[in-house]
Amino acid sequence: MLELIKKGLIFEMFTANISDITLTEYMNDKYHNREDKDNIFGVGITDSEFRKFIIDYLLGSDWYVVDPLSQNQINEIALFDILNRHSKKFKKERKIWEKFVNLKKGE
Repeated sequence: MLELIKKGLIFEMFTANISDITLTEYMNDKYHNREDKDNIFGVGITDSEFRKFIIDYLLGSDWYVVDPLSQNQINEIALFDILNRHSKKFKKERKIWEKFVNLKKGE
């Protein structure tokens, strides 16, 4: 692993640019480059590939967190941002929660 870091390969793996790519283009690329062409099951994607794609796709390739946080903390922020932008159910739940918190503060 240390050798990969020294060669700069790890940095390239984590900074692969998939921004401004459609899901179809991304999956076509994965299936085109697969080694086991006879396999009937999906290629699959790693957790980090999923996280990078879904953040770029739903939040935009320019989305980032400035604070020096762990990946787990960044995942939580991304989750809330995605839900806040794309989920009516989440927005409704958040409104109810905020009312409850404000009522509690008023006690």
